[in-house]
Amino acid sequence: MFFLHLPAGWAYLVRFGRMAPRPSSAAFSTKIAKEPRLKFIAELRRRLPEAGVFLVGGAVRDLLLGRPTKDFDLMVANVDGERLAAALAPLGGVNLVGRDFGVLKFYAHGADAAVDIALPRTERAGGSG
Repeated sequence: MFFLHLPAGWAYLVRFGRMAPRPSSAAFSTKIAKEPRLKFIAELRRRLPEAGVFLVGGAVRDLLLGRPTKDFDLMVANVDGERLAAALAPLGGVNLVGRDFGVLKFYAHGADAAVDIALPRTERAGGSG
């Protein structure tokens, strides 16, 4: 599991087979601040201060290992999908690609690619045995 929490104070949790050097939060801050696809996060946090915004997936691994990152995925907690989509709409294009699963693609104004944004969910077994 990889995730990087993106509130005012930086924190991250990483679980994988080998240890990586612990970069400073300033290194994360600099790399993320330069990414055009993520510049909308500050405005999103202003519009939805209760929302927890997390960078998740391979981008966290790549940042920790100092690799270039092509793809950014976020998870936004503490807000429902309708409020999230409404808050994002003035900031770019919103496409509800996985309405049943709480997943949307967001195309920030001025960005060259989309960011996948998911809401947290709980997996449940559906069958017996």
